[in-house]
Amino acid sequence: MGHSDLFGPKAKPVKATVDSPTHRVIALYCHIFGERFKGEQPVITAGDGKAVKTLIAQFGEPKILERLPLFMALDDAFLQREGYPLRLLPGAWNKLAAMAVTTAPSTAEVTRSTDAYLDRMKGAQ
Repeated sequence: MGHSDLFGPKAKPVKATVDSPTHRVIALYCHIFGERFKGEQPVITAGDGKAVKTLIAQFGEPKILERLPLFMALDDAFLQREGYPLRLLPGAWNKLAAMAVTTAPSTAEVTRSTDAYLDRMKGAQ
């Protein structure tokens, strides 16, 4: 238990473990973000984590990992202005679902890069 304040005892935040689905999705997101934006790393907010956890609960980790490269490849002015935060992933989900069944050739390179990254992650375990 953490320290107390005016509203009672505060629990210490629980960090995601390295093997958690949320951590793996965020790690892949950071990898793809860095590739797309010349090594820059994104800021991960509580809203991003909540969005990822909600999608994992609803659709499962494999589907999120599959569609994340498509999200980062979207040519959407709003996403570009916002910087592709994970908290906007649920709002783009239906569009990504449609794209997933008709993957354009332009996303093939991103998908190969993602597959290579996931293979490296599996090998590190």
